[in-house]
Amino acid sequence: MVVFRLRQFWTILEILPRITTFPHQPKMKLFLLVVLGLLFLTSVESRRQQRRQQRRQQQQAVAKVKDDFDPYEVLGIDDEATDRQIKKAFRKLSVKWHPDKNRGNEEAKLKFQEISKAYEILSDGDKKALFDAGGMELVEEGSREAPQDPFAAFFGGGRQQQGGKRRSSKKGKDFHMQMEVDLEDMYNGGERAAQITRRVICRHCGQNGKKRHMEKCKACTTRCPNEVKMVQRQMAPGFVIQQQEEVPSTEKCKNEPKTLTAVIEKGMPHDEKITFERASEQKPGFIPGDVIMVIKQKKHRRFERRGNDLYHKITIPLKQALTGYQTTIPHLDKHVVEIDTEGSIVRYGEVRTFEGEGMPIHGTPSEYGNLHVEFIVDFPRRLNENQIDQLKKLLP
Repeated sequence: MVVFRLRQFWTILEILPRITTFPHQPKMKLFLLVVLGLLFLTSVESRRQQRRQQRRQQQQAVAKVKDDFDPYEVLGIDDEATDRQIKKAFRKLSVKWHPDKNRGNEEAKLKFQEISKAYEILSDGDKKALFDAGGMELVEEGSREAPQDPFAAFFGGGRQQQGGKRRSSKKGKDFHMQMEVDLEDMYNGGERAAQITRRVICRHCGQNGKKRHMEKCKACTTRCPNEVKMVQRQMAPGFVIQQQEEVPSTEKCKNEPKTLTAVIEKGMPHDEKITFERASEQKPGFIPGDVIMVIKQKKHRRFERRGNDLYHKITIPLKQALTGYQTTIPHLDKHVVEIDTEGSIVRYGEVRTFEGEGMPIHGTPSEYGNLHVEFIVDFPRRLNENQIDQLKKLLP
């Protein structure tokens, strides 16, 4: 470019002496100078456009190579393959094409690199979601880390944090839901299933999709949300800017049910959150957000939970409060807790504690809280004269 400009400048220097031979024609000299200036600017702009065209062609060639790479096809599996099927296909192909078994075979070496790259994408949840949402171009874009704010290390700035992890700027919105759980399940542990309906992208079913005519694409009738893409705008000759623009998506989507299985751990507290990564709605160009399930404990008819302790109320007649009372309480796992007040008088509202009969401690299920039993003494509504006389004789 520097050599090109020097040549243009030298040509002008050669012509200038000739222009000075028109001493009595200043208008002609001005006209020639203007023409030379315009010719110089036109040649410079033409050169710039040629370079931009070359760069654009190179980028399109690289993008075509990226778009042609399909990790599902490389591993020979279906788009709906499970993690187990992905791993099985990778192991089988990696053994077949491993360089140690194909020494000197350049084709086998390249094939093994493709297999490794395909497995790297499909075994990583975020990369797999990015590929499903926008192909290799989006995978490459999502793999590039955004520059870190130098003040973030000191003041906790930077991008949004979630669950101790740096949240990707290419991640969609999270979906929050609630699930009511019985106290028995929170005591014993178990699994609870919930079903949601979410929007998913139909891969290769869009306008230019290579599978758009297949049977699986007929159910993809939902319009995908608009996409945000970077476009180039020429503001003036030689002045081009990049800006974001919302454009209609060429992809096809559909609504499908998804079953979420929540593992209820022993002693899990009320309002505990369970995160299902990348289970929210899909949007072209974005990693799906998470589904965050908040566990809500149902009210129990016999027990009240307060942290790791359980509370229970027993109503007993006055006679048994004075003379002794025996009973059993069926617990949440169906073992019984024996209640025996023989040899003691139970006062109204008295609370007795049974150690180790409360809730399992979350994270340490071999340890338990306590059970607190409150006694409600049922006094008689009325007494006859004979009963009153007997009580006067018996009671001090």
